[in-house]
This record gives sequence, structure tokens and C-alpha cells, in this order.
Amino acid sequence: MSKQTLMAAAIAKLKAESIESFAVVDVMLNNPSGVSEHTNYVEELVSHAKNIYVCEAAARKIQEGWGRSSTHRPTPPPAKPPPPAASVTNKEPADE
Repeated sequence: MSKQTLMAAAIAKLKAESIESFAVVDVMLNNPSGVSEHTNYVEELVSHAKNIYVCEAAARKIQEGWGRSSTHRPTPPPAKPPPPAASVTNKEPADE
């Protein structure tokens, strides 16, 4: 599978999940008769709102970080600095 195919599949999955959560929120707010009575409305709304945000942010990150038209690439973490070199104390005594 190519990079573009994998990216497209991941973005499509994230967008579908976001749309699903949006639909649930829309039903809860605009058609309360479509919501079961045992639902904790606030927790459900917050959960789906967070899911929308996470999915959309992840899809953007994939596009920005690895997309074909992207000029920005994620910066890799800095490499650990090398350990300090052992100091050499082979100094010859100064002539006096």
C-alpha cells in the first residue's frame, strides 16, 4: 500500500468518526425524543465534542505533517548530546 493510500484511509476514518459524533450531538440537541432516557446528556455531549476535536485535529496533523503539499515536516526530537570527552591530564611540567 502506498503512503498516499494509507494517509487517505486514515483521514477518511477520522472524518467518518468525527461526522458520527457530530450526528449524535445534533440528535441530542435538536431531537431529544431520539435519545434514550437513561443517557447522561452532559457526559455524552462532552464525550462526543472531544471526539470531534480529536479526530479533526488528528486528520489535520496527518495532512500537515506528511501530506504531499506540505512544506512543513515534523521536527524530530533533538539527539542526545554526546558524553563529555574525558579530559587528558598529561601535561608536562613547566621548565623553571
